[in-house]
Amino acid sequence: MGKIYNVVLNSNFGSGAITNNKSYCVNWSNLPDDKKFKLTWSFTCSSNVAYALGIINYVFCDLGQSQQIFTSQNSLLNYRCDFLGSLKLRASTGKYTTFACVMTSNPPLFLDRKPTNNIINVGIFNGSATQNQLSTVIPDNYTLILSFEEL
Repeated sequence: MGKIYNVVLNSNFGSGAITNNKSYCVNWSNLPDDKKFKLTWSFTCSSNVAYALGIINYVFCDLGQSQQIFTSQNSLLNYRCDFLGSLKLRASTGKYTTFACVMTSNPPLFLDRKPTNNIINVGIFNGSATQNQLSTVIPDNYTLILSFEEL
């Protein structure tokens, strides 16, 4: 196991008007230039909107590499290469919903190098129509932890 670097993204500190589409400025200088990385991630959020059953929520984050491809029937229109994975419904009681994703909920990603784009966008989208539609569940706030393990 190599050295692990965690990047914590909290929606309270991102820029953007709505919680499920935030941008962050990340200084990647702490990650070594000459390493490959295994990326795992965890996520937790709550929402004050009741969850619509049958809709899957996805997390997208542009880390500058395209090994993870999200596509649909018409891949020319719906092609995205910034897919991290999907969220799991953790609890839904009345008006409140909680989503979570632990390190083992989605397969790991493998990066050939550290990210180079200092501004990254985190989008939470649903699978009800296209992956470009913002989620019907807008989180009150969230924490996304990106864990980079040196290979």
